[in-house]
Amino acid sequence: MNVLDLPKEVLVQVASFINLNEICKVSRTCHALNDVTSFDSLWRKVYDLDFGRYSRGDNNDRSQSWKDNYRVKRLERNNDIKAFNANPTFIPGLQEISQGETQYRVERYAINFLQDSGITRVSRGVYLSFADKRTLGLLDAYFETLNFHGLSVLESLMKMLLYIQFPSHFSVITRFMLCFAQRYFNCNSDAGIFKNTDAVYVLAFGIIMLNTDMHNSAVKNKMTLNQYIMNSSGINDGENLPDKMLSDIYNNIKENPLVLNRLTPSYESSLWSWVSDWISKLRV
Repeated sequence: MNVLDLPKEVLVQVASFINLNEICKVSRTCHALNDVTSFDSLWRKVYDLDFGRYSRGDNNDRSQSWKDNYRVKRLERNNDIKAFNANPTFIPGLQEISQGETQYRVERYAINFLQDSGITRVSRGVYLSFADKRTLGLLDAYFETLNFHGLSVLESLMKMLLYIQFPSHFSVITRFMLCFAQRYFNCNSDAGIFKNTDAVYVLAFGIIMLNTDMHNSAVKNKMTLNQYIMNSSGINDGENLPDKMLSDIYNNIKENPLVLNRLTPSYESSLWSWVSDWISKLRV
C-alpha cells in the first residue's frame, strides 16, 4: 500500500510529527520532480534506457509523446516477458528484427530484453543454454553486461547466480563458467591477484564443489578447511592463492550456500571428477 493512499486525516496526523520546514522541502522536491516528468526529452531517454535504441520494429507513433510511446512499449514488453517466461526458447520479436539487420543490432535487442527485471533467472538460464552460433555470441555479450569490478570471485559468482540459473548440461555449464571467468578476470586484472583466466575458472568451479560438499546431505565426510586449501594449491599458474582468500571462501560457503537448484547428485559427481582432472593438469 502506498503511503499517499492513506486517508487524509491520517496523513495530517503523521505530518504533525514532522518538522514544517522538512515538509516544505519535500513538497518543493515533489513539485520539481513532477515538473521534470512532463519533459518529453526525459521520456525519450527513459525509453532508450528501458528498451534500447534497437527496439522491436522501431515503430513509435511520432504523433504521440514519448511518454505515451513508453506506456505502449512497456505494455508490449510486459506481454513479451510473460510469453518468454512461459516458453524461454525464443525472444519475441527477435526473428522479426533479424531480417536484414546486422548481428550487432540483433544482439543488442536480445541483451536488452534479457536484462529486463521481469525475466526470471530460470528463463534467462534456459535461453542462454541453447548452443547455436547466435546464442554462443550472445552468451559472451550478456556476460559483458555484468559488472564484477572490485568484487571477490565468490561475490561475483553469487551475483551471477542472481540473474542466471545454472543449466543442466555439463557442456553448457562449462561454457557459462568460462564466460564468467573471462569477465571476472577482465574486470579485476589490475588487482594482480590472478595470473590468468584459468585460475579464476578453476577457483569458481572449486567453490561450486565446496558448496556441494558442504550442503549435500549425501556427502557424509565434509571437506575441512585444510583439505580445501590443499585441493586449491597451485591453481594460479602454478602458484598458490592467499590462504586468507580461501579461508574466507570456505567460511562464507559454510554459512551461506549458493543457490544452484538444477545440479543433481550424479551431475555434481561428474563435475567434481572433471574439476579434479583440470586441477591436476594445472599442477603439472
